[in-house]
Amino acid sequence: MTEQPRWLRVGLVVEGQTEERFVRDVLREVLERRYVQLDVKILETSRDASGRAYLGGHAGKFSVIKNTVQPMLASNYDVVTTLIDLYRYPADAPGQPLAPGVRGPRAAEQLERALRDDLALGRRFSPFLIVHEFEALLFAQPDSIAQAIEQPETIEPLRAIRAAFDSPEAINHDKPPAKRIAELFPRYRKPLHGIDAFVAMGGIEPVRAECPRFARWLCWLEGRKYLGEIPWWDSSLPSSRGAGFEG
Repeated sequence: MTEQPRWLRVGLVVEGQTEERFVRDVLREVLERRYVQLDVKILETSRDASGRAYLGGHAGKFSVIKNTVQPMLASNYDVVTTLIDLYRYPADAPGQPLAPGVRGPRAAEQLERALRDDLALGRRFSPFLIVHEFEALLFAQPDSIAQAIEQPETIEPLRAIRAAFDSPEAINHDKPPAKRIAELFPRYRKPLHGIDAFVAMGGIEPVRAECPRFARWLCWLEGRKYLGEIPWWDSSLPSSRGAGFEG
């Protein structure tokens, strides 16, 4: 009889309620097949006098990210990671300001490494920034956006946006993905339509196929034996799906 692998616990800091739902409704099932348990924490922006926490976003303050990540590292997670947008990432964060011309994946990588180094948390912390924001993942399948917003006339314009870039993660910083969607559909609301688009997409596989940075991060999570040993961007990480799965 094959012995069941040990469950690994991953602490995941996310930017807001939409990302929390994305993890709960889309990612969690994928990773539980690999015996990886995700515990999600939304960025905590502040607390009032009664101790009530206000969640979602970072208000442009690195301290919000740092103060949310550090308590998770004090817990017994095998590794802690993040799911935070590169777009509007705090200007006071480690690694900022970036050198002129450093944008997109290069910018994200530099900021991820700087964040890891600043918190001096070693192998147990491997942050991930979405390039450029959550809505980029939706462009893995533009028709699903049109279905989510119930506007079939937007299919061709959405396809044209996607076709103009090598990947959804390259949709540029000057006009980020959410703004492009809102120009076609001003009533776009991320918490509602973002999750509906993933439902229409049928899961994570289109994103895995179209978004190489996200796919590599997901592969690292699925790989199990690499968690807590090497960061997700390490060149020694196998690129195949589920590489290193024990059992």
